[in-house]
Amino acid sequence: MCGRPLERITETGCDSLIVAAGAGQSHFGNEHFAEYAPGMKTNDDALELRGRILGAFDQAELATDPAEIEKLLTFVVIGAGPTGVEMAGQIAELTHKTLDGTYREIDSRSARIILLDAAPKVLPPISDSLGHAAAKRLSKMGVDIQLGAMVTDLDADGLSVKDGDGTNRRIFSRAKAWSAGVAASPLGRQLTDQSGAEVDHAGRVLVNKDLSLPDHPEVFVVGDMMSLDKLPGVAQVAIQGRTLRRSRHLRRPRSRSRRPRYARAHRLRVLRQRFHGDGLAVQCRRAVHWTPWVGPLMQA
Repeated sequence: MCGRPLERITETGCDSLIVAAGAGQSHFGNEHFAEYAPGMKTNDDALELRGRILGAFDQAELATDPAEIEKLLTFVVIGAGPTGVEMAGQIAELTHKTLDGTYREIDSRSARIILLDAAPKVLPPISDSLGHAAAKRLSKMGVDIQLGAMVTDLDADGLSVKDGDGTNRRIFSRAKAWSAGVAASPLGRQLTDQSGAEVDHAGRVLVNKDLSLPDHPEVFVVGDMMSLDKLPGVAQVAIQGRTLRRSRHLRRPRSRSRRPRYARAHRLRVLRQRFHGDGLAVQCRRAVHWTPWVGPLMQA
């Protein structure tokens, strides 16, 4: 293993190597989108989104132009995957319950929350039944779900959308959040270039059943960097992969690999959303999934 601290090359020998460099936000080549619709990968992202969302309510309280108030009270989440679903539910809970009665001139419950995705369903990487359940729950919470809608441009005042029938339209919104795509760390491609392994469309490394690299049983890739059996990039998969490697990383793999048992916890079913002090709990079929980036979002 090599590094370049202070331009000095160092080498450290090891019996096994576990790579877990994670993933970042992807804007599909439209990097200027990040200025107007921050992602949700870091605490800094959460703090930025908190400021924009609460700031929109504060500005709407002071505004007198109805069109400007409508723009400020329209919140758009781009991407209907697990993160987007949770974020849309979070904003709906915030506007309809937490901030209810806070302002004198505006009614926070009149805010419009839009969840956009170019895909034809909510939670694309998860089964249709669970996607339908999540969509039904979000609709009941007041979220406007718009599918088959591709974002073509973003600016400070809103976004341009192209629908599946080719129609172009404009949505005016000051507060927008991006959760439409992720890209694995560039370290994944460096790893595959040196090992001969492959990466998927998101730059994730294709691994064996025991999370090792093909032809390199001493090298393991875990978390959001690994790709296995089209499992979605959610916390449950990463946590179980980490647990597997933690329990076995001191032992060299034997001739017969054992596949991690994922217990299907990655199949989200949004049943209920509540605030629990420091974050949003999304109740799943087999586990409660906590979103750690929500904590800074909700802190006063």
